[in-house]
Amino acid sequence: MRPSTMNPMLQLRDFRSLAILAVLFSPVVLWPQANNTVATPPQNVPLLPISGGLSALAPPTYKVPLAWNERADKVLSISIKNDSGKALKIYGAQATGGVFIVDYPTNLEPGIDDIISFLHNAPDNTDDESDLISLLTDQGIKVLRLDIVRQPAVSFDRRELTWTAGGPAETKTVTLTAAPSTVVPQKIHATAGVTAVLEQISATTWVVKVTPASTAKPGKFAVFVDFDQPLPGQATVILGEIQSQN
Repeated sequence: MRPSTMNPMLQLRDFRSLAILAVLFSPVVLWPQANNTVATPPQNVPLLPISGGLSALAPPTYKVPLAWNERADKVLSISIKNDSGKALKIYGAQATGGVFIVDYPTNLEPGIDDIISFLHNAPDNTDDESDLISLLTDQGIKVLRLDIVRQPAVSFDRRELTWTAGGPAETKTVTLTAAPSTVVPQKIHATAGVTAVLEQISATTWVVKVTPASTAKPGKFAVFVDFDQPLPGQATVILGEIQSQN
């Protein structure tokens, strides 16, 4: 007898095998129900953002102006707008760092603006005053970025000094310039083995002279500048490094 030329996938002996193949290759996925019936997938299942999936999209940024010495002694606010085509429900709000949420809208109609109120606990000895506010909504998680923008009080012409290991332990300088009616440097102190001297040049200008005790081996150190009052949102540290020759 000649071998059959029929497709081997069709050489099935019973109706059950045909039914199994029909289900496996059907373009419609069936969802089993409790009463043994089937239905198409539900259309109203909320989708949560996938971590990292939208990393290329930066959150909207709100710049909040503050005075050079202003702290969390008053409630700040930003205005947000619902740009979607339907009402937005906000279930909760949380923030990073020194931001504490005071109030936020729970419902936003399309095209409507409203206010998020918060306190900002300004940190000392840091140049970064950026925080995030995350809103849990019925349209997913909405993230906002807050950038605190301060009036300048003092500037350093440079914040890092370097020497070469085995080289001369020469004195290097950093120039400080203070805005009028803001702060005045009082003293400086450095980590062990480093000499730091503060000299006034004019009414608003000072020079910090830094000399390491030795450059025999690589290492790092810091020089701290103390002012007559704290500077929230600004680091007042000079970093020194003795680098290897390689």
